[in-house]
Parts: sequence; C-alpha cells; structure tokens
Amino acid sequence: MWGYYKPDEVQLSLITDIAGTSVPATKAYKWGDEYIEFHHCQNCGCLTHYVTTDKVPDAKYGINFRMAPIAKMKDIKVRHFDGADSWQYLD
Repeated sequence: MWGYYKPDEVQLSLITDIAGTSVPATKAYKWGDEYIEFHHCQNCGCLTHYVTTDKVPDAKYGINFRMAPIAKMKDIKVRHFDGADSWQYLD
C-alpha cells in the first residue's frame, strides 16, 4: 500500500538513532536513469519511501504505508488508481 504526494503535502518523520548508534535511519540508492531515489531502513532493510530526483520536473514522494503505524493512517483518504489500463483514479 503506497501513498503518493507532492513534497509540500507530506512530512516524513524517520528515526535517526538506531539501537543507540548514530547511523542514519535510511540509506538511498538510485539506478538506471536515476529519476527516483529509493530509501530503505538501515535496521531492517525494508523500503520506506522514494523521492524523485532533480531530473524529474514534478517532484513526488512515494511512501510505503506498510511501514506506518495504523493509528497514523486512520484519517487518510484512500483513492484507487487504475495503473493497468486508463491511468486514472477510479473515484
């Protein structure tokens, strides 16, 4: 379950101190055309989010809501998107 936002629509809060160390919460990687920077947790390795790079004119964040506390998600509106055929929201 992913949420997609413009940078001014969302604020990411990441734990910056893993198990008493000063290791950054996530590590980023890019591949291919380098349009997207993927971030994964340095503690468990799970993909937390991605951000588009400066190569993309319309910045976007993709957030993996499987990593978010349920209490934080209860008021978020869910929209269904047809990514197979029409590339339109279904609501």
